[in-house]
Amino acid sequence: MANIRKEETWKKEILPQWIEPFVGAKGLNGLLHSENTGELATACAGVDRWMANHFIVYMPETRKFLYSEYSETEIHYKKGLLPAFENLALKHFSNYKTDRDKVVGIVELLPEITRHPTVPPCGEWVPANRAHSDEQLLVEIDMWCNEQARVFIRLCQVCNIPARAIFLFYSDHKTGHTIAEAFINGKWVMVDTSWFLLFADANGQLLTAEECHDSGVNQKLATDIYSKRFHEVLNLSDIYWGPNSSKNKEEHKERNTWVGHHLWKFGVCNYPLPE
Repeated sequence: MANIRKEETWKKEILPQWIEPFVGAKGLNGLLHSENTGELATACAGVDRWMANHFIVYMPETRKFLYSEYSETEIHYKKGLLPAFENLALKHFSNYKTDRDKVVGIVELLPEITRHPTVPPCGEWVPANRAHSDEQLLVEIDMWCNEQARVFIRLCQVCNIPARAIFLFYSDHKTGHTIAEAFINGKWVMVDTSWFLLFADANGQLLTAEECHDSGVNQKLATDIYSKRFHEVLNLSDIYWGPNSSKNKEEHKERNTWVGHHLWKFGVCNYPLPE
């Protein structure tokens, strides 16, 4: 506990002025706009609230910026910034040879160190406005999807792998989800950090969030991957469904009927390392 960084060490990004119409609620044309505040996320706090209202929506106008300019594609982690994450990386990934292996390893580790309240293996219900630091999240384990994405991003960064947050929005215009992308082998790849999924085509090539929203063959692949996972978890015993197992299972059955088939828009948000 002595090494936990309790202060807010995250930093806000300054975006170019031309990108402002594509940021947050404005970028979604107001379809998910809060009538009271003009923000998409008001229940969370700290960096979680900042990120949820400052992602850049992927559109034809922003495509080049998001996939060629916005995010760093090289990272050099400075030892001592995030000691708990360093310890995890040293314990689990020090012998991994490739960045792809490390990313796969991080995804496989996530169910042990993060527990979403409604996604198996389910954890306890937690407030959304905790404004926890990254290392506090590792201590408490129970966390929401945006916090799971933060943990994944920090583990990647400690391993010198660039990573960033991806905000998914579904075509019901009501619901969303936070996941991530990591930069490996010269390409961003989409990772669902709550369902512990990577998305690959028939040749084993990992897909970007952009490719998973192509309204064509790759989106169909992403849909099938989600559907397969949704069916897999329904066969898990109640112990994996947490304290509210019956409620979680019912919500999951409803989710299974539409989520994977209704990918609509997505936004991208960097999560730079603290200085």
